[in-house]
Amino acid sequence: NPRCLALSPDGRWLAAGSEREARIRVWDVAAGTLVYESAARNGGPVGSLAFDRPGRRLIAGLISDIRWWHLPDLDGAPRVVPRASGKRPGVGAFAPDGQVVACSFDNSTVHLVSSSDCRTLAELQTPGHSVISRLRFSPDGSRLAVATENHALHVWDLAAIRRQLDALSLDWEPAAEFAEPLGPAARYAVFQWDEQPRSEAGRAALSELRERFAASSDFEGRGYELAGTCFRRGLALEQQGQLEQALAEYHSACLLEPSAQHLAARGWLYLRLGRESAAAADWAGSLDPDSREFWDLYRRAILRLHVGDQPGYRGDCRYLLRRYGPLAEAGMAEQLAKLCLLVPSEDSDREQVLQLARRALDHDPEFRWYQAVRGLAETRCGDPESAIQLLQQVMQSERGQHPVIDALVQLALAINYRQLDRDQEAEAAFEQANQLIDQLRRYGNDQAATLAWHDWLVIQILHREALRN
Repeated sequence: NPRCLALSPDGRWLAAGSEREARIRVWDVAAGTLVYESAARNGGPVGSLAFDRPGRRLIAGLISDIRWWHLPDLDGAPRVVPRASGKRPGVGAFAPDGQVVACSFDNSTVHLVSSSDCRTLAELQTPGHSVISRLRFSPDGSRLAVATENHALHVWDLAAIRRQLDALSLDWEPAAEFAEPLGPAARYAVFQWDEQPRSEAGRAALSELRERFAASSDFEGRGYELAGTCFRRGLALEQQGQLEQALAEYHSACLLEPSAQHLAARGWLYLRLGRESAAAADWAGSLDPDSREFWDLYRRAILRLHVGDQPGYRGDCRYLLRRYGPLAEAGMAEQLAKLCLLVPSEDSDREQVLQLARRALDHDPEFRWYQAVRGLAETRCGDPESAIQLLQQVMQSERGQHPVIDALVQLALAINYRQLDRDQEAEAAFEQANQLIDQLRRYGNDQAATLAWHDWLVIQILHREALRN
């Protein structure tokens, strides 16, 4: 019998492991077929299994070590962290951005290691040396929770720990920050041309750039011109499918000129590579920290909600409602209503938000974005029947067609169907949304004009809600 199970976040793979048989099996869920079955390669019994967030890697806790593979090639060579002590299978988990693995071996220590080369980044000790039985990261990667065998739970604030390490130049990489205000501190691994990075990797990259361009005939010490060259190379490489090479060019562009365009482009590529935390941090760095304009605050509020800063999100919503709500024209009214409807509105703001949604739809009753936001408004009012009727009309309309709108509508339908206990219809809508999200995830920077990063985050926020329901 299976000792442990894991289902990939996209629902594609199901993995099972057994302590008694020392075997790992993986099924293709849609096809219902077993695609991999093997002994744990001398690793001993299997104690835990988990997927990374994109569902592309599987991590297993064995007697001998913690190891992980890229799917579906589980016959390939895994990354391995050997155990130092203990007699029972270890436990492991990927951070949401996939760059860090947390693991423990039948003892009281959590090892944070690099998922690319298995080097140790940090070690954390439970109070009282309690033996760790399970561990998980928070969705934004800022916290790590562990359960121990003496029935205790411990939570580390990794963001705070990394800030302290960063102040001592001991952090393993520049940490993403989302605290008030969003600004230069959120600029993930970004340095001005004349600044000296604190991390060893940053110093090496900047030194390489200077050597590379110092020999160039067009080098005049003007980093922004050379940044444009790197950026265009990155676009070309990305279009050719050479994603890692494209990422290197985007890194160079951001080091030379950390502009909003360069950071947003690197963020999109991080997303395609499954590194969502790094993507969000780049998008945060692309915002003007001092701006009080609608567009900047609108995107900042979405980003705040995505990383779990609900108080900051609420504060931005209230400010925008007061400053722009009363006179907002249809387009701004739709955007402001959509922003405030991403989670149930506070009672004091609900009527104003509903008026904004109605104002947009009254202006153009056939436009799909306005219809979709009006349906989302009915969802938040607790009227799922009316919401479903409005959302179904969106799918029949032809004006303003786009996968983002379709994904939003399908997720809202799933939420409403679930409220009415119409589970089969909810599952069908949720599956349609997942297919659209997979389509959007493959968008490159050449398609960024048709898919803005804040729209992607809107879909992710609603997807988390639909998944919880």
